[in-house]
Amino acid sequence: MLARWWGPAAAGWTLGYVLLYVAILRSQGNEVAWWYVGVLWLASALAAAAPSTRRPRALLASAAVLYGVCALLGALTIGVLLVPAVVACLLGMRPVRRPAA
Repeated sequence: MLARWWGPAAAGWTLGYVLLYVAILRSQGNEVAWWYVGVLWLASALAAAAPSTRRPRALLASAAVLYGVCALLGALTIGVLLVPAVVACLLGMRPVRRPAA
């Protein structure tokens, strides 16, 4: 997979995570922590925008940190499901190797 796809992949994964998070909390009769969803939205916006900027590593690093913090905050429930988003951001930061011509 090309490195430029890891950021948007992390954002897509997080969209599914947020939908699951909201569905679980509502089914349990609990209130959704919208600030948490907002932080996830910010991280996803950074990750999705990374391929179209001059400094994608900075955006992916910021997104990975935000995802990591949210994963730790939600560790007692479904926060562990954010680990693939963190890994995707870290994989997107790897240098791209050009094939030998």
